[in-house]
Amino acid sequence: MSPVIFHYHIFKNAGTSFNHSLQEAFGPDFLEYDPPTGCEVLSSEEVTDFILRHHQVKAVSSHQACFPIPQPAGRMVHTTLLLRDPIARVRSIYLWERNKNIDTPGAVKAKELDFKEYVHWRLKTTPTMLCNYQVHYCSRTRENAHKNLPGEAEFKLACANLDRVSAVGTVESYQAWLSLVKAVVQTSFPDLNLMVARKNVSEKKASSDKVNIMSRLVEDLGHDLVAQLLASNQLDMRLHQVAEAILHRKLAEWNIDSTLQTTYEQALRPAVLPEEKKTVKYFSFLPFLKFRKKER
Repeated sequence: MSPVIFHYHIFKNAGTSFNHSLQEAFGPDFLEYDPPTGCEVLSSEEVTDFILRHHQVKAVSSHQACFPIPQPAGRMVHTTLLLRDPIARVRSIYLWERNKNIDTPGAVKAKELDFKEYVHWRLKTTPTMLCNYQVHYCSRTRENAHKNLPGEAEFKLACANLDRVSAVGTVESYQAWLSLVKAVVQTSFPDLNLMVARKNVSEKKASSDKVNIMSRLVEDLGHDLVAQLLASNQLDMRLHQVAEAILHRKLAEWNIDSTLQTTYEQALRPAVLPEEKKTVKYFSFLPFLKFRKKER
């Protein structure tokens, strides 16, 4: 049977953009697989069974899939996953739920409450959504899926699971990650063209600068609430660093965008002035030469 790409789609982590690229590449051979309600999760066995039953499918994406990696007999599975700065993710969740025409509890509250009130409500009722959610996602199983907040044991399990994913990346390094995905799956899909697309983006001109993100949050939420969010996302920030390290290691292994090599190659190239600058520089000496001639 044919190989398949399986994407672990973490909510508000550029998964919709990647899904669009897969849809453009594979058309009807790309499927999204999630339970009818967002409260359920899919075990690794359920994902494996789905991939085996849909033998023609070339790519699958799921919000609710649990680890470990699916291993359908007779099919090569290339897995992909993106992590995101957890602090930048907070505002994005609120804006998405506020603008989405759905009646989930979060969407209803986002339309009723301002940003600060919404964050207070989330921390009180469903803290996992804003607190170390990505560690929770990357470590959850059918048995622990509804555990409120992850701890050190879940962080270690999340790291081990990331090590087994074919192409791990971060939203902040999305384009480099997409290049890695292409390289990893090229033996299975040699003609695959994954276009860069920005879909389901909550903020049109969102800045990724950490100082700007922090100053805006403090302005909207206050120092104490932002400090609480920072304290409650330490594991996610560590996991984000792990994902960046894995990404850069694999980019080097696949000889994609070698930073050190590029730096030295650029330094080796001679600096050549444009022709118009050369001309200006040459003629600027003419008055000086005429002056020296008169002196003689």
